[in-house]
Amino acid sequence: KKIRGEFPPERIMVIAVLAYQAMLANVRENGTPPDIYSTIDSVVKMAQLGLVAGTDQAYLVPYKGKVQAIIGPRGLIDLSLRHPKMRACKAEAVLEGDVFDHDLGNDTITHKVGRGRSSIQSERAESLQWVWAKYTMTNGGESVKVLTREDVEFYRSFSAAKNAPDGPWVKNYEGMARKTALKRLLAYAPRDAFLSLALIEDDAGTYAPGLTTQDIAASLDSDGNVLAQVPAANVMLNAARVPVAPAKAPDAAPSKPTYGDDGENFPRE
Repeated sequence: KKIRGEFPPERIMVIAVLAYQAMLANVRENGTPPDIYSTIDSVVKMAQLGLVAGTDQAYLVPYKGKVQAIIGPRGLIDLSLRHPKMRACKAEAVLEGDVFDHDLGNDTITHKVGRGRSSIQSERAESLQWVWAKYTMTNGGESVKVLTREDVEFYRSFSAAKNAPDGPWVKNYEGMARKTALKRLLAYAPRDAFLSLALIEDDAGTYAPGLTTQDIAASLDSDGNVLAQVPAANVMLNAARVPVAPAKAPDAAPSKPTYGDDGENFPRE
């Protein structure tokens, strides 16, 4: 009941099995085989957010025998665009040879891609100098975030998988750099509860599958923005420590907040 309608159980299991087989085939001779149960758990967590694990929306990374889902830049962009006030969101990397200028005071970016850009990930990672992210709202409002390579390395240092051979920081440095800029940008953007849960999940690595429509509704103001004190976030952060008894079913069906297209931002019953 807590998973979006486009993720029936059969699809979740197929995704988990195919992802597990792919990771198993990539295990080095002396590597630790990934755990199938953590693979299923990671796929289900992403499905609860409406993301497809094992794609550019969410990477599945083996780490010390366990499998962790890491949300990719495409996943953050897709989640951000579910908010009715968001019109566009993007993130780009500035490589050597690009023409780049920015004015954060006026939220303006000038980026012209240079000729002869390499398509090899390792070469692109070496030549990355800046990353920037920008969103545009339906009312014309905009916001921009720009990070230097030193900024990216600073945030990378907090990742447990920063040097994992099969991790995204090694295999897709540019993508993770773009994601880092997006996370800094979206921290202050209009967002629904699912994007908030995704950002907390990405930072804390914990997720509570027992969120109800009431929990999500209580986290939003009348405009659909997340309140400063988010009950849903508190449930997530405490779920790993404190067992919570199942809540008593309400006598009447709770009312559903009415923003977005056909309540698309909320779990379908």
